[in-house]
Parts: sequence; structure tokens; C-alpha cells
Amino acid sequence: MRFSGTDLSHRKLICLLLAAALTVTPLCNYRTHTVKAFMPGAISGFAGGFGNWTHQDITETAIWSLFTEFGFTSRSQLNRDALDNITKNNGDTDKDEEKKHAYPHFDGEQFFTSQERLKAYKQRIDERMSFFPGGRELYESQYYLGRALHTLQDFYSHSNWVELDPSPPIEINHGLGDFGTTLSNPAANIKTCAECTRNICTQYSRLRN
Repeated sequence: MRFSGTDLSHRKLICLLLAAALTVTPLCNYRTHTVKAFMPGAISGFAGGFGNWTHQDITETAIWSLFTEFGFTSRSQLNRDALDNITKNNGDTDKDEEKKHAYPHFDGEQFFTSQERLKAYKQRIDERMSFFPGGRELYESQYYLGRALHTLQDFYSHSNWVELDPSPPIEINHGLGDFGTTLSNPAANIKTCAECTRNICTQYSRLRN
């Protein structure tokens, strides 16, 4: 369903965009079922050479891909400050206190706590974007959206989800952030890593949550 600029106010369109981005953007290129490796941030991306994607690049591209679906006819209708705040908070997840913890990054096999983080942030966005949000609510929603999208992106890069079936099309985990879905940590006796030669791994631990 498409909305024209006359049907909804600019603020309502932004609200819809924020909610949709968290729900339907687990991978930047989900429509073409392709996956690209990426560098964590701008500095590491530059160090890795030209053509590398960062968390911020993936986030901005994914949001722009929803542009026409929500009735925008000009990019000037999407507040640049809002987009910058979302991407900044995404990148900051790798820079501030959260970089020290496993759950913002789906590290350490912390599937349960990472999933609960996604659900909690989704709920906080929904609470703040209900009715007529003001400047503070918009800013906080952008904060939580950026952080949540970082965690979504890390699920695919920090787990072996893609390696379970590397042939395209890559399956999207639609349970991420879903209020009715709980992810479990693997049992302590399960071997989740396999010895292999770099780029020649043929054995993968088949963990599906």
C-alpha cells in the first residue's frame, strides 16, 4: 500500500519509516537475496580499502530503499538529521560502552539476550512513535532504531546463519525482533566451531534458532 504526501503528514511518514525499517530491513539487499561483507565503521572501512561497506552504509542504503514505498516523492522530504542520527547510533554501538558486551552484537552465542534486546528496542520505538511524538520522542526512536539495526546486521555477520546454506537465495530470519519468537543459546556441550583452513571451510555447526 502506498501513501501520498496529501494522505499523511510528513511526521506520520517518518513514523512509518522508522517502524518499517526495524521490521523489514534485516539485510541491506534482501530483495536480491545477496549478502556483502562489511567493515564495522568508517575508519576500519577506509583501512580495508575502497568499496567496503560499513554499518552506517548498510543502514542508510536500506532506509533509502524504502523511500518510494512510503509515498515520498523527493528525498528532501526525509529529514537528513534524522537519517544521520540513526546511522550514527548504529555505528556508535561499536565505539561506546556497548562494544564491550556480547548481546548488542550477537557475539558469544548470546542469541537469547540479543533477541530480547531487539524486542525491547522495538517496543520502545513503538511507545515513542505512537500518537503525536515530539522532538524528544523522535530523537529517542532514532537512537533505538540505529542500535537495533546494528544488532540485526551483526546477527548475519557474527553467526553462522548464512553459512548454513550459502547458496542463494539467502534465507532471511524473520523471527528476529518478533515478539512471539524466543531464540535459545546453544547447549554448553555443543561444538559451535570447526577447525578449517582459511576460505576452505566445509564443515559448519548446524545451529538454527
